Amino acid sequence: VVWVTLRGLDIGLRRSGCAAPIRRSLLVRIGALLGTWFLAVTAAAVAGAWLDLEAPRALGYLVPALALSLVLWRAGWLRAAVQALSPSAIPWLQTLRIGGGLTLFAAWASGFAPWSWAATAGAGDILVGLGAAAVAALLGTGLAWSRTAAIAWNVFGLVDIAHTLVRGLLAAPGP
Repeated sequence: VVWVTLRGLDIGLRRSGCAAPIRRSLLVRIGALLGTWFLAVTAAAVAGAWLDLEAPRALGYLVPALALSLVLWRAGWLRAAVQALSPSAIPWLQTLRIGGGLTLFAAWASGFAPWSWAATAGAGDILVGLGAAAVAALLGTGLAWSRTAAIAWNVFGLVDIAHTLVRGLLAAPGP
């Protein structure tokens, strides 16, 4: 996921005309941040932090994601990089949700997630990921209604994420 994110960003930065030294510096810093976050979350998982009912688990995911979002919200270089990508590039990144959906089914099979949550959240992620490939291909055709289909797919993906978060919080053990 980190590699795909950095690769897409690199393509956008190249197309936006970002100078090579600046591009490399941005990619190294963002890669280091994403890699560190990934390793920290993995280390916490191996240590059992996510299984501790007293630990504020959601903070381990939400705080870094929100902090990064706030920083990137104002980043002009990121806006230029994304705008330089073809419209079909963004949906292609969402095909990674297929792996997320399969991971949720694996978590259920391993006894780490309840079926009531894994089934709906996993199936939703897989559907969004498969739809991403279709929407990306459709956007590449340039058909007049492809933008409308992409918007509908985005709404479905956002509703799925919101549904997954709410169901996950409701299905989690604890007070």
